[in-house]
Amino acid sequence: MANIENHPKVDVAIVGCGPAGQLLAIVLGRRVSEFERRSKPHPLPHAVVFDHEAVRLPADVRLAADLAGIS
Repeated sequence: MANIENHPKVDVAIVGCGPAGQLLAIVLGRRVSEFERRSKPHPLPHAVVFDHEAVRLPADVRLAADLAGIS
């Protein structure tokens, strides 16, 4: 069993570093540890729909301009 004293103190642990997990880490703005089982991003997109709700949260954290350049 791992010794908890050897791990950094965090407020939130996020399991899954996909777009939702990364956005959650940005929105929370706290000491966050992200855990992902894959070593590389998945080669194919998973999104089926990109609607106004999918744009609203990134816009709230000022990422909309960055997304516009890649989507």
